[in-house]
Amino acid sequence: MTSSPAPGDPPSIKRERESSPSPDSIKRRKLELAEKLATMEPGLLEARYKVVYQNADEMALNRVNTEENLEDARLALNSAKETVDAAERAHANATEKFHDADNRLENWDEVKKLRRWMTRQIEDMRDVKTWEIALNRVQRAFEVAQRRVECIEKVIDRTLDILDVKDLEFVVGDEDYPV
Repeated sequence: MTSSPAPGDPPSIKRERESSPSPDSIKRRKLELAEKLATMEPGLLEARYKVVYQNADEMALNRVNTEENLEDARLALNSAKETVDAAERAHANATEKFHDADNRLENWDEVKKLRRWMTRQIEDMRDVKTWEIALNRVQRAFEVAQRRVECIEKVIDRTLDILDVKDLEFVVGDEDYPV
């Protein structure tokens, strides 16, 4: 039974006390479930367990696939970071060379070449910005995938908690779906 809220309790405590099951109600619910399971036909009970185990297997497979996708996203993220770092180093190098050339105006042909080269580097930096945008998208996808893995883990944990029948008098299972 749930404890009734006191008259002066705030609404959040009232809801918590009303929604929190007592140990007696949990024990009574387990006994009701055990009686229901005991009265079910063995074939029907076995079929229900097979469906539950198949669902748990599918959830576990989905979790593995999501983790593989997460690893792919991590690799893509690292690759994009390396590309951005290399482009930033190239840009810093180009800027340094450009300033060196501007300081040495006696060799005008070299200055022209370096200015053309600097123009190409600026265009490459535009590509770096594109990579940064892609990197941000990969990071967001990685975060979404991480949240999905957490949700799947919660569902699997919840399913395993529901399947926990160790305190009952009997255990049902077979070779393909041991309990």
